[in-house]
Amino acid sequence: MTPRPRPISRRQLLGFGIGTAAAGLLAGCAVPGSTNVNKAALVPAAASGETVQLTY
Repeated sequence: MTPRPRPISRRQLLGFGIGTAAAGLLAGCAVPGSTNVNKAALVPAAASGETVQLTY
């Protein structure tokens, strides 16, 4: 004889629902496709000995 499975409590069901919603929201933050946004620098690197001036 196999034991009967325990029914899911309301608290467990709520936890599963919140976890599923959080996973869906986090998946929406992912970069689409396989492109890497940090692949290329926005500003080219300074040459050796070149002075860099930052203006605020």
